[in-house]
Amino acid sequence: MLTSFTPSSVAAALLWVVDGSTKQGVQRHASFERAGPGVSDLDPSDDHLPWDGRVFADIVNQMVSFVVLIAINPLLNWSEVVMRLDDDSFRVGSRAALRVLTDTLIEGLQGRPFPVSLLYRKWNHQCCVDLVETLLTMASADPRLNSAVLRAVHPAMTICPDVLLLALFQIPVNFPPITSIRQHIFQVLIPAIIIQHPNAVSVLNIGWNTDVLPRKVVHNSILSAFVSLYMKPPEDQQKLARILDIAHELKPGGLAELFSSSQLQFIVDLGCLASKRDYLKLEKWLEDKLQEHGQPLIKTVLCHMERRLPSTGSANSLPVETFSVLLAFVRNHLPMVAPAIRQQYTALTEQLKDMQRILSCWILVDQLFCMDLPWQLISVKEHLIDIILRIIFLAIAVGFPYRRQYSSL
Repeated sequence: MLTSFTPSSVAAALLWVVDGSTKQGVQRHASFERAGPGVSDLDPSDDHLPWDGRVFADIVNQMVSFVVLIAINPLLNWSEVVMRLDDDSFRVGSRAALRVLTDTLIEGLQGRPFPVSLLYRKWNHQCCVDLVETLLTMASADPRLNSAVLRAVHPAMTICPDVLLLALFQIPVNFPPITSIRQHIFQVLIPAIIIQHPNAVSVLNIGWNTDVLPRKVVHNSILSAFVSLYMKPPEDQQKLARILDIAHELKPGGLAELFSSSQLQFIVDLGCLASKRDYLKLEKWLEDKLQEHGQPLIKTVLCHMERRLPSTGSANSLPVETFSVLLAFVRNHLPMVAPAIRQQYTALTEQLKDMQRILSCWILVDQLFCMDLPWQLISVKEHLIDIILRIIFLAIAVGFPYRRQYSSL
């Protein structure tokens, strides 16, 4: 009937199609013992279904448009169709069935983003939550079972860490704090999700906004994972960018809470990168952090500049604009720091002067190479270039602090 194009009826039809049943209505299955097979576990024997998911969705959309035109039915919301797939008959048992399902939903959404968050809500017919809760209860009742429980969940930690972490976020605690085994699994899963999983933002946001666990404990677990990832090894800018991207998407206040970390090296490096993304004004941010941390922040900023001098040919070199802001910040607060920090600042500025002199020498060499001289003077030019290059390489070899003898260059 034309009036039957509702999310529930379309989902029921899709379940029937995916199941491959030829019977009238939806074939019912017994509840299955896990959330569903991985793609590699799907039965390859059924490599064809007599359905084309794209055609199915296209016909549904056309029919819905028609009934809307004659004012019989409202527009179909395909996100609600996804929600109505929460049925005890829903099982994707072959690659062909998976292909039909994905083709149908992608075509039905007509270019709109796939509602990933709906997949990560608690499903009424998702059995893995009950299983994980049972395992946690066993471990809580008898700590001697911890090793056995960890062995039981280890395959899920490797194959589907996002699903397991989601289950842990959805299982309430009878009394605080969170058990040690759940905290241990958090410490393993959260860094793995952050560093490489495409669904990191969706899963972590569910934990970030949990209503069934102590929210502060979950926040601390996620924030600690960010910091520990950064420190192994520190100053990996690609990894730092990933951390910044995910923290910025944790709503509400994920990035602000991360900046509250006591790991000063981490927050200074993160703040510099965030300023490049225009997430903050670096000058004001530094002054605000100075009120929180005092002199240790100035020391950290100074060490950060020493490690990431601009124009050193390293991928970790700071942009000149960022370096200038940090340098001005330290210079403006020199009166409040210890003599040792002032000496460190003086040594850094002398090093910068030496770098400028070396750069001037390179420019001179480049100009000599480009100079058009009579043939009689070519040997003189080559000799001058050779002398200057020897001075440059010697200066680099012995280190900046010992280059005072070449200051006349």
